Amino acid sequence: MINRRRIRSLSFWLVFAAAFLFLLQWAAFSSAQEVLKKGINDIQKVESAVLGTGEKVPIMIRPKLAYDASDLKDPFDDFLPKAKVKSSAKIAGIGAEQVAPLPSFAVQGLIWGGSLPQAVIDDQVVKVGDVIQDAEIVEISKEGIKVLYNKKIHKLAPPSSSITDANTSKPN
Repeated sequence: MINRRRIRSLSFWLVFAAAFLFLLQWAAFSSAQEVLKKGINDIQKVESAVLGTGEKVPIMIRPKLAYDASDLKDPFDDFLPKAKVKSSAKIAGIGAEQVAPLPSFAVQGLIWGGSLPQAVIDDQVVKVGDVIQDAEIVEISKEGIKVLYNKKIHKLAPPSSSITDANTSKPN
């Protein structure tokens, strides 16, 4: 059983500690206010001395400045001008290179939602990185297939693009 005297002693010290903390907080707050008032008065005295008048000058609050670099150059742009490279065939006067057109592909299906996207092109199942008719498959998505052919990227439409276009047109 706890002694009543001990309970009274503990409650006294608890009240004493709470009162002490309150006084410390009040003293810190009041001293901070005094320091702030003294600082403002000192600033007003200096400003009035500089202006040559004996009256108090109101303190002006400066506006906050924001950094806006919208009219500056992009630091990641190239500073060197891009050189135009002429092919040796054009310099020699042989003529322009013949660009082979993209072979016709029949896109029959797409599987793009999983971790390994695949497509069915000309009855062949292909994935990203495969080569079909000298064209490398670069990307397979729901928007279509991107292939790299003769150092150019071409986009092949998905097989459902003609069906969805017909279904989405609204009647008048």
